[in-house]
Amino acid sequence: MKEMMKNTGIMVAITLIAGLLLGIVYQVTKEPIAVQEAKAKQEACQEVFADASSFDAVEVAAVDESGNETVKQAALTLYEDTEAPVIQGAADFIHFVGENISYRRNVRVSDNSGEEITLEIDSSGVNLGAEGVYPVVYTAKDRAGNIG
Repeated sequence: MKEMMKNTGIMVAITLIAGLLLGIVYQVTKEPIAVQEAKAKQEACQEVFADASSFDAVEVAAVDESGNETVKQAALTLYEDTEAPVIQGAADFIHFVGENISYRRNVRVSDNSGEEITLEIDSSGVNLGAEGVYPVVYTAKDRAGNIG
């Protein structure tokens, strides 16, 4: 019986020491492992979404009328907008001296961002009272600064 108590004490001590050492190892390796996992996830995302500029986790919170709140994590993938807006329908046209011109007629602008794009028309070089060939410059710019 005495031998059994001694062996039990030794086993308890070994278990406590092993647990303590494992806890220390966990604390030491926890951060480097998390850094490597995040790096591997970024690299995997970059391989799948080659055009994306960053991948971040965001928290989305929803609160109802009673004040109950739910918070969930979601992945946010950001893409850099490098595509210029496209101007369609701007073409050479013939007009008679003295007539008004609608420079915007049949002109459309589209962009990959889905946002409304501003269209600027520079007709300052046009003289409606004199015959000639005049330049009209159409410029579309999106929020990212891409010009089409």
